[in-house]
Amino acid sequence: MAQVFQIRNRAGAVAFESGKFFNKANSLKECVELAVKNKVSLAGADLEGVDLENANLAKANLAGAYLKNANLKGANLKGANLKYGLWETNFDGACLEGANLKGANLKKAHLKGANLKKANLKYTKLLQANFEGADLEKASLVSADLEAAKLKGANLKEAEFIGAELKWVVFDDAKMDCADFTDANFSNDKKAEDCIRASKAGENKQKIANAQAMIKAAMTNKQK
Repeated sequence: MAQVFQIRNRAGAVAFESGKFFNKANSLKECVELAVKNKVSLAGADLEGVDLENANLAKANLAGAYLKNANLKGANLKGANLKYGLWETNFDGACLEGANLKGANLKKAHLKGANLKKANLKYTKLLQANFEGADLEKASLVSADLEAAKLKGANLKEAEFIGAELKWVVFDDAKMDCADFTDANFSNDKKAEDCIRASKAGENKQKIANAQAMIKAAMTNKQK
């Protein structure tokens, strides 16, 4: 017979409970997946230290959830709401495409190789977070604090860093085509110049590619 697992908020109230006969779960991870599958809101849930590796949590409502030291490595969080929660969470290789992480505390979070395309990271605390090899294409990091974060080899194409704190950030080998660094705060002027130059270079390459595509299309139409 399956065990009964409970998901509680930090006040101790039960948000979801697996059953012995219906909604059966063999682990807390399965219980969380069941809650998400049944569209139960887990806003404010206490999931500290929970192992959710490779869990399917797409479109989950985890706003304000306490996920300190939780393992979400490889988890599917596409379109999930994670705003105002988290802390030192492991998201290595996770799918966070289009996820809402606005205002979340991701200090020292592990996001190596994570998919954060079009994710909302506005006002997020990302101090010392590890984004090595992560995909942040078209992600919004407006006014986010990324001090001492690692973005080595990350895809930052068309990402928004408007007003972001970028002191001591590691950008080695990052792709910055068309990224917006307006009013961002860098550790020094040279770092700012390097990032802006890389962004502009990518923007120019895109313009050239677009022009070439237009010429090719025009020639194709002419031949017809």
